[in-house]
Amino acid sequence: MKLYSATIATLCVQQTLINSKRSFIFVAFILLGILVSPSGIANALQNKSYISHVASKNELRITTNQGNIVITPLTDRAVELSFLANGQAQSLPSFAISPKVSGYEYKINDTGNALIYSSEHLSVVVQKQPFNISFVDEQGVLLAHEAGFFALEALQGVRFKLKPKEKLLGGGQRVLGMDRRGHRLALNNRTAWGYGNHAPEMYYSVPNVISTEGYMVVFDNSSKGALDLGKSQSDILQLDAKSGRNAYIFIAARNPLTLANSYAQVTGYQPLPPRWALGSLASRFGYRNEAEVRNVVAQYQKQQFPLDAIILDLYWFGKDIKGHMGNLDWDSVAFPTPSEMIADFSEQHVNTLLITEPHILKTSKQWHSALEHNALAKNLAGSVKEIDMFFGIGGLVDVFNNAGQDWFWQHYQRLFEQGVAGVWGDLGEPEA
Repeated sequence: MKLYSATIATLCVQQTLINSKRSFIFVAFILLGILVSPSGIANALQNKSYISHVASKNELRITTNQGNIVITPLTDRAVELSFLANGQAQSLPSFAISPKVSGYEYKINDTGNALIYSSEHLSVVVQKQPFNISFVDEQGVLLAHEAGFFALEALQGVRFKLKPKEKLLGGGQRVLGMDRRGHRLALNNRTAWGYGNHAPEMYYSVPNVISTEGYMVVFDNSSKGALDLGKSQSDILQLDAKSGRNAYIFIAARNPLTLANSYAQVTGYQPLPPRWALGSLASRFGYRNEAEVRNVVAQYQKQQFPLDAIILDLYWFGKDIKGHMGNLDWDSVAFPTPSEMIADFSEQHVNTLLITEPHILKTSKQWHSALEHNALAKNLAGSVKEIDMFFGIGGLVDVFNNAGQDWFWQHYQRLFEQGVAGVWGDLGEPEA
């Protein structure tokens, strides 16, 4: 991809101005209960010095005085950058990049003071002195590092320089408006009970930022962290975490549809659900018994209104909201003939779905079984980690453990054999 000398010159001037400002910066902040000293921040913001590089079509490895930066092409519009500071142990592999991504060949051009690593649609410009990394497309600079990668004892991440008028979207499900610039978004999932017009944390977070400038940044770190979208400093985008991989994916596309497609190409495509799952679904909180459910389906048929599925919330396994989560079986009093009900609905081309949660309460019918089969997540002491949540006290199924998977699946296999068409996963993280 052709880059004009004026673009490179502009990058050099911008970085010099940024560097001159850093010597006057005194920053102290508290994140996740840990105080980071001003001297620590000064260390993080000091200039990196380029030492050497090794380039190939599939990787550009840069050695600096602070550690190694590896740039890995993923597609013609996407690259991943990772940083391993001096003295750090080897980082974990990516959890975000699809195994089907086979990589892409980028061309390398060493101009003397800059490395230009490029494809048809994206160039990564590595300025040697003063050291900086920028992302450029046919129309100019999309995004540039400010301090770039940093690694402190209590915090690590990367800092970018924001443009004055760019707007930032993303971060997952939150009630903050579409433009999230000016917010610091915690990267952990939390239920927001009874939220109104403001909820900074909701049911799921996504560690990505989408800019009106035509790019997306994905923080490729599964550790608990944050996206600071100009909250602490209005012109700085900072991705940070206490641990994990110090890496991010950069995707370039000024067309939103192309950007979304490129993101899916890198992280993987969601399997398409069955056609009926995209149709008309009846759901509420909640249908309390079999008679009510049958009546709802009958009313749809009577009104000749299409119905592809009906979804049963908590009451399918217990008469009360609290105390029953984890039963993983029908409440035989409220639903005396579930198999017959499901079969009757199936004849009318109506599918039956059930809510499911990985929480097993102590008061549920399956608590002792879960303990006996080693199905629940444990704390550092090796005992079951108890979670005091809205629905009661219990444990969380360890879905990363084979024993937990097998135990959990046996209950749903029985339900599927009854004719249940699918489950609605809910409450995927502890409420504590």
